[in-house]
This record gives sequence, C-alpha cells and structure tokens, in this order.
Amino acid sequence: MDVEEAVERALEGPISSLGYELVAVELTTSTGRRALRISIDREGGVGTGDCALVSDAVGVHLDALDPIPGAYDLEVSSPGIERPLRRPEHFQRFVGERISLRTREPIEGRRNWQGRIDSVEDGFVVLALPQGVQRIPFAAIDKANLKVDYAQYFNRGNRDAGNPP
Repeated sequence: MDVEEAVERALEGPISSLGYELVAVELTTSTGRRALRISIDREGGVGTGDCALVSDAVGVHLDALDPIPGAYDLEVSSPGIERPLRRPEHFQRFVGERISLRTREPIEGRRNWQGRIDSVEDGFVVLALPQGVQRIPFAAIDKANLKVDYAQYFNRGNRDAGNPP
C-alpha cells in the first residue's frame, strides 16, 4: 500500500463523520516542497470554511499516523468543476455527464477516451461515443474526470471567454 492509499484509508472515516466525502488524496512535490492534497466534497459544494474545518480535523489524525516522513504542506480543497472520478459510485452519480478517461493499457488501440457516461454495470463504465458505446473495465482506468463543455456557457461574441459565469 502506498502513502496516498494509507492516508485515504485513515482519513475516510474522520472526514465522513464531519459530513464530507473524501474525493482524492495526492502527494506531490513542487519547487522542492512536498504537499499532501486532499479533495473533499458534499452536497451543495465546499467553501473555504469547510476546507479549514477539515484541515484542522485531519491534521490531528495525520500527526498521530505520521504517514509521510519529513515536512510537507497539507492542502484541503474542493475537487473543482472537472472533479476526478475514482470509484464506481462516482461514475454512477454522474451518469449522463461528459468525462475524459485514460486507461492504463490501450483498449481497441487507444488509451484516451472522451464521452458521456451511459451507465455503470458489472465492473464497467459504459461510455457513449459518437461511434457507439465502449465498455471500459474499472480495473483498466488510470485516470478519469468530469469534462465541462465550456461552449455551453458562452454565447459567442457576447462574453469574454476568460470570465465564465
């Protein structure tokens, strides 16, 4: 089990008891500093107060667990508009939505897929594609996230594309 998995398992219960869903855990290094990034969500969304509350609560658990040797920054945030999809229940919740998905190994000659989630069944996510449907096993998924169709938010010529509503 790697550090991210250990942290996820250790924090899922405490975060859930606060009324939030643990979406993702990521250990990163940028400009020589390590950061433990924790994404949380709940119905109605997450604000800065939510992130501060969860950060304070999980900080105590992380101090006791001590899963990461040395110093690191703890960052708690919302998963964002193009949130990651990691578990079957994530895919189920977003049936009908557009996603971007990458597989570990090629399926029918490709690793990158974009389409709408048609259904979730028997260990597969079923993507609706222009050429039909493609069943992709959950075990084959390396990374997946919601894909926002920004064109639907913009009325061409009437809005500055840099300022979505």
